[in-house]
Order: sequence, then C-alpha cells, then structure tokens
Amino acid sequence: MPKIKILYGSETGTAQDFAEHIWQNLHSRNVLSQCLSMDDYFIELLPKEELIIFIVSTSGNGDVPTNMRKSWTFLLSKRLSEGKYLDKLKFSLLGLGDSSYTKYNFAAKKLFRRLIQLGAKPLTDLALADDQDTFGVDEVFEKWFFELLEENKEYFAQPSTSTIPRFYFDILLEDDNAKYSNNYYPLTIIKNERVTNEEHFQETRLISFCIGDDDDYYEYCIYSKRSIAEFLRDFPQTSSLLTIKDFLDFFPIIRPRAFSIASSPDAHPEEIQILVTRVEYNIRRIKSARFGLCSNFLCSIKPGHQVYARISPGIFKYDKEVITPYILIGPGTGIAPFRSLIVENELNSKSPITLFFGCRNEKMDFYFKDEWSTYKNLKLFTAFSRDQERKIYVQHRISENSKEMWNLINSGAKIFIAGSAGDMPKQVISVFKQIFIGEGNMSSDEADKFIEIMEKKKLIQYETWS
Repeated sequence: MPKIKILYGSETGTAQDFAEHIWQNLHSRNVLSQCLSMDDYFIELLPKEELIIFIVSTSGNGDVPTNMRKSWTFLLSKRLSEGKYLDKLKFSLLGLGDSSYTKYNFAAKKLFRRLIQLGAKPLTDLALADDQDTFGVDEVFEKWFFELLEENKEYFAQPSTSTIPRFYFDILLEDDNAKYSNNYYPLTIIKNERVTNEEHFQETRLISFCIGDDDDYYEYCIYSKRSIAEFLRDFPQTSSLLTIKDFLDFFPIIRPRAFSIASSPDAHPEEIQILVTRVEYNIRRIKSARFGLCSNFLCSIKPGHQVYARISPGIFKYDKEVITPYILIGPGTGIAPFRSLIVENELNSKSPITLFFGCRNEKMDFYFKDEWSTYKNLKLFTAFSRDQERKIYVQHRISENSKEMWNLINSGAKIFIAGSAGDMPKQVISVFKQIFIGEGNMSSDEADKFIEIMEKKKLIQYETWS
C-alpha cells in the first residue's frame, strides 16, 4: 500500500483542519500518510507520487492561498508536458469555498483542471464544499470522504488481524435511552461489506444500520456548534474511557484570525489599529449562548497586555503615487480597511473617494462618525437600516446615485467592497450591473462581461468574510 500525501492550501486554517482530520482517520486505519501544506511539500516530486489528497480553500477574489502559491506557480510552468507529466498520479480534491463570493471555489477548480491537463487521474469527482450550506462545509466533506474511502478500498482498507465473527450486526442508536416496542422501525443501512475473503466458500458480511435521519449528526455536532466540553458532558460514560492522549487529539489548534488594519502607517507610524465586533449569539435548539473565541478575548484584554500577531499583505491595492477615483462600499466593520486607505489618501495622492457606509443606527454604530467630515477628498453616503420604517442599505444609496457612479467608472474608478460575505456583495454587484445596463446602454450579457473584465483588471476587488 503506497504512502499517501495529504496536501492542503489554507489561508485561515480550515483546509488544514480538514487535512489533519483525514490524516488522523487514515492513521487509525493503519494507512501510511503524510500531511503538509503544498508549499512545504517538494512539489517537483509530484510525478513520483501514486496518490495525493488535496484540500484547497480560495482566498480573496479567486486567489490561491498563501501556502500554495509557490507550488501553483510551478504547476503553471509551460515546460511541464501536458498529458504526461503526472500520468502516474491519482488524486482526489476537495475545495472549500463560499458561494457568496463571485469566484466561488476558484482555486480548487483551477487546480483540478490543471492536474487533469498534466495527466493526473481523479479518483472522485471534484467536491466543492460551500460555507453557505445549512451545515457549512462539513456536509460535502463527509459525503466526499465517505465516497473516497468506499470506492477506493485498495488504498484505504483497514488491515485486520482479529478473528472474523460469523455474523455481526451493528445498530447505531440515537441515545442510550432508546426504547423498543413490538412495532417495527425502518433501519437505514449505512454499511454492508464482506468480511471474508472473496475466494472463501462462505460469505460473511458486516452490516451497519442507523436509526433516525442522517441530519441528526449535523443537528447535534454541526448546526448546534456544541463545544468539546459539552460533548464530553453529554456522553459521560464514553468520556470516562478517554486517555490524556485522546483529549489532546480532540482539541484542535487555535487558528489565527484575520482582521483588516484600520489605521494608516503614515498617520499612525507606531500603531496598528483594528476594528473588532464582539461575537455573541444564541443557539435556540439547545438554549445556549455562543461566544466568538478571538473577538471576546480581544474585547476583554486591558492596555498593557501583549498579543502575538503577524501582518499579511491585504487584498486591496492602493497606489498612493497615482490619482485614481475610488468607490468604496463598506457596511459595518467592512469600513476598517477603507479608513486606512482614506487616511493614507489624504496624506498622499489625494484621489477622489466616494464611500458608501451602512449600519443599523446613526447614533448607535456609526463608526468614526466625527472623522469623515475632516477629509477633504472624501464624499460620504450613509445608509442607516433601522432609523426609518423602510430598511435602507448601501445598495439603495448606490442605485440612487447611478449616474454619478457611471461617470466615475468611465473615468477609471476602482470599486472596492468589504464586509460580510452574505448577500451584500452579490446585491452590490447586481446594482452596478443595473447601472451598466441603464446608464451604459448595455445588454444583460454585456454588463456581466463588463463586470468580469473589471474583476480581471482588479478594478473590482473584494475583502469579505463569513
């Protein structure tokens, strides 16, 4: 059985988490495997590999993650023979993305196409997990990984040295208090595999049944976002059997969180400022509150304490040497990177900037309210969604000023969008599409193409988060 490589491209740690989960699963099956980021792997050895599992997220506007950029550049080399370079490689690929982004799962799609171009053979179809799904990316991951294991047992079969019983039925119950009656209940078969050798005269099979809906797993583990401590509390008998090593395996590494810098290096040369909203919400199904780990930590620490941080290049590209019109759309904490840009612009290039900012109430969460009037090169439009009966959002303000927006775009304006990765980015782009149709006399297809060209030229850029 070959040694399997698990290679990931991860920006925030999610893809790495899944890759390490796969490694642990294979390790429990006595399958030799190695888990690395793509750039930690010596990519020139790829033609010698037999099987690789790729887990790839998409960062920014369809970009590959930082820790796979070198490998991706190598794979794009024209000196690699198409159809031959990776003709001995078999692979499976899971993409992690968010369909609220225009270039959904773009990095995974690009890698999948390139591997096939170079001759690699997929063991499964490309799996695209969507953070917008009801149960997040876990739902697609579970189905994809189950298929990968079941359809490719020559790579993943778990060797066994124990005596095989003649019959074994495994019935998975919802809980220890399940009651039986004289009534019959439907059982879903979740596994049916032969456990005797194919050449053996007698066939014995291991059959597993599941009572209840498949959604029970997602309801308990995923949707309710139960903590490990709550899980251990709910299953005390199982918890009592765990060793210290088991506990350490359970607890994932705390991944770094990314925040946009809200300060200008010229205006605040010895400071870095970020805008943090404390994350708190309730899970109705279990009547329990949830608190964002990093946001609550940051909001609670006192001056004088230290935290560890690193600075990564931002998505938005601002050239202070060139005067260019900017259209900035930043509702809520999406305003953070734009504050940095606006202050920098006042001190340097003095480009004309149009800012659309939205929040719930002018008096409650209008961030940096007193600052905006001091900037001479800034034109501000606000949308306070709860200050009147009819909700008003930034996309409404953009539509109300369609002619001005069209004139700015005609003069080479760049559009930057920052904030929540829900419906907002799609709705903003939809408004601009209508402006292109109405003010630019374009057809719907022409407007879509125009937006695509602007994105390729980085005239439309996104920095959004879930």
